Amino acid sequence: MTYQTEKDFARALTAKFKRLNIDYQKIESHGTANGIPDMFVQNLFGDDTWIELKNCPKVSVFNHSMKIPYRPGQMSWLHEYTIRHYTYKCGLTLISLLDGLAIVRNTADLNSTEINLGDREHVWLTDLKEESLKEIIYYWSRPMPFNDNYTIRANLRMFYDKYDCVNFISDFDSWLTDIELLTGPEFPDQSVFDGGFCKRIEQDLYIWLIDQLRAVYN
Repeated sequence: MTYQTEKDFARALTAKFKRLNIDYQKIESHGTANGIPDMFVQNLFGDDTWIELKNCPKVSVFNHSMKIPYRPGQMSWLHEYTIRHYTYKCGLTLISLLDGLAIVRNTADLNSTEINLGDREHVWLTDLKEESLKEIIYYWSRPMPFNDNYTIRANLRMFYDKYDCVNFISDFDSWLTDIELLTGPEFPDQSVFDGGFCKRIEQDLYIWLIDQLRAVYN
């Protein structure tokens, strides 16, 4: 749905948050400090993040790219937030588009207001009606914890330990077997690090995680 103003978008989003039992606090900070995001949210998973809202009704999810209309100080505030949290969490920018919702992960390496809408490392395209919205906000504000000093097995173990819902489902070795089936026959040697492979399976792990979180918490 297209919104005429950012206030209309915020009103629809907070109504959705209420239905999903996501606690939120709108921030009125123009006279306090420069760049503070529009909203602070806490969810059912006992965690929190900051969200900047943008309304871009002339941009479609089918566009190749777009420029996020940040005001002065907003992008640098979100960047600093990520750095201060040692990149283990980051703020989000939620953009209402002509025909969908873009959730942008403001990680430390997002250094331009120009974004590729097909970049699944930073952008998740969804619908405001999406029932997994609270799960997306939860994990999308926590970058995938791949570490190039660890083996593939150690990196996947770190992912397994990070999300409690994975532990609820199966032991690590059984889960790893499921991931091998998910990623197909090109699963590389687990005893080394393969950054290209980790990036390729990142989206598969995100999608898998949404499904599991929905099953456990909904």
